[in-house]
This record gives sequence, C-alpha cells and structure tokens, in this order.
Amino acid sequence: MGRMAKASRLCYNRPKVQGPGPAKKEEDAMLEALTLAAFCGGLALCVALGQSILYALTFGLVLFLLYGRRRGFSWGALLGSALSGVKTVRNILFIFLLIGMLTALWRAGGTIPAIVCAAGALIRRRSFIC
Repeated sequence: MGRMAKASRLCYNRPKVQGPGPAKKEEDAMLEALTLAAFCGGLALCVALGQSILYALTFGLVLFLLYGRRRGFSWGALLGSALSGVKTVRNILFIFLLIGMLTALWRAGGTIPAIVCAAGALIRRRSFIC
C-alpha cells in the first residue's frame, strides 16, 4: 500500500455517525474553535511569560488528544497516528538536534564571538547609506 493510501486511511477512517443534525455540527464547530483557541492562548501565554514553548506544545498535544477522543477515536488510534507523524519527520528532527548541538558547542567554545569580532573589522562606514 502506498504512502498516500496509508495517510488517507489514517486521516479519513473516522467512525461514521448517522445523520448528525445541525445542532451537532454547530457543537462540533464550537468545540473545534475552542480547542484551537485554547492552544493558541497557551502558546501566547508561554511566549508572553518567557517560558519554553515546550510547555505549550505539550499542552497542545494533550488538548488535541482529548479533542480526538471526544470525536470518537480510540486512544490507540490517536497515539498511533501521533507516532506515525513523528516517524514521518524523524530525520528532520534529528538534523535539528544536530544543528542545536553544533551551535551550542560554537557558543560555548567562543566561535560565534570570534566570527563577530572578525566580521566587525570588515564593516566600513561608507558601506552604509546615511
């Protein structure tokens, strides 16, 4: 089975609900909007308080898992879908980890300040529009 077929099966294989009325659709739309607003609010709060956004991302993961559970998905399906997403981007995450380690080593070793000092000597007043 191809990648697209697997992805579409995971995304669109929801439990079928027979004939939800207009009130149910409005309730679902309201719950979806509240979930997204709560996540955005948590993210904004972490940024405003100067906290790590990992707290907001963890809050969002829990929030979206609860939303998926409310929509009728099992815990196994939700966690399996989350792990499938992580497996899809694991190479990118690994590269981000390597870049973070490399830049931390550069900062600790004084490489970045040395580059800034060396580049400072190249800046001339006539290079800028006054």
